[in-house]
Amino acid sequence: MALGIRSIALTDHDTTGGVRRAQEEAAGNNLDVIPGVEISTDHPSGECHILGYFIDPDNVALKTHLKSIRESRQARARHILALLEQLGVPITWEQLRAIAGPAAVARPHIARALLQAGHVRTEDQAFDVYLGRDRPAFVERYRLTPKQAIAAIHQAGGVAILAHPARSQAQSLVAHLASMGLDGLEVYYAGHTPQEMAALTDLSRRYNLVATGGSDFHGDDVRIRLGCAPVALEIVEALRARRKTRR
Repeated sequence: MALGIRSIALTDHDTTGGVRRAQEEAAGNNLDVIPGVEISTDHPSGECHILGYFIDPDNVALKTHLKSIRESRQARARHILALLEQLGVPITWEQLRAIAGPAAVARPHIARALLQAGHVRTEDQAFDVYLGRDRPAFVERYRLTPKQAIAAIHQAGGVAILAHPARSQAQSLVAHLASMGLDGLEVYYAGHTPQEMAALTDLSRRYNLVATGGSDFHGDDVRIRLGCAPVALEIVEALRARRKTRR
């Protein structure tokens, strides 16, 4: 591989739809594609994302949960559009679909549409004035709890990892999530400082969690480079071993 990557996990948000294709594309290229998912969850103090590695992407229960999340996103987006129209800053569903492409429509797409329509000067202003929590066009969405997400991942044969905890301010949840069966902690991450990685390493040891990592790569149009958070193959094997203990 040009980037030296031997193993890669596909963890799209709230869908496993691309896993089989990724595995087919990698066949014969000496690249191990780990089937995965990233599930958005809510807890009393905010939001956290739970990664599932080595899942069965065709697990019916998991797919049902993920479908509910995706469908709620579309309903939420349409509700937000109705509120924006009432506020005198209309944008159309067609505008949003053109911005989002194949991705599920989310608030960042709506912010970009507001900017393109000239209703705001910046995308940040769109959140500050309309889309942020407690703003007039904010709409809650359906999400699993962390406990539900961990259980769904385990039921699908996978291991559950807390994603980018320093960025989501979720370090305080580690002890609680560990008691629910959390398997690992994303330590090596492009957005974590060396000090944060050191603190997260200590947390992973304290609660017997696998210290994992990932680039959080979202495509060629973003600044994060694929493979920018190197993870030793030993960690992949540690996750495999953790998975076996759950069978």
